[in-house]
Amino acid sequence: MKNRVEIASVWVQVIGTILAAIGNSVWEILSEDEVKNLDLVGNVLQAFGNAVQADQQETVTFEKIGTQIQAIGNTVVASSYILFEDELESK
Repeated sequence: MKNRVEIASVWVQVIGTILAAIGNSVWEILSEDEVKNLDLVGNVLQAFGNAVQADQQETVTFEKIGTQIQAIGNTVVASSYILFEDELESK
């Protein structure tokens, strides 16, 4: 069961990475809000996937530390979209 959870979390991370990449690309068919929302959802999925991966590893390894750092980084990016949306737009 543990292996299945880790595999599922990797797929969640992959989907998040794809959505964030689409959100960071120039699209003429998507509105600016849709692009921002894709980037936000992508970063949230990446943070969740990384957090679950790190949680599944029992011993402290560089892989676990790396996934924890990635989860923190994606959480910071997603939080900045939510908390500082007005300031980001003005800058």
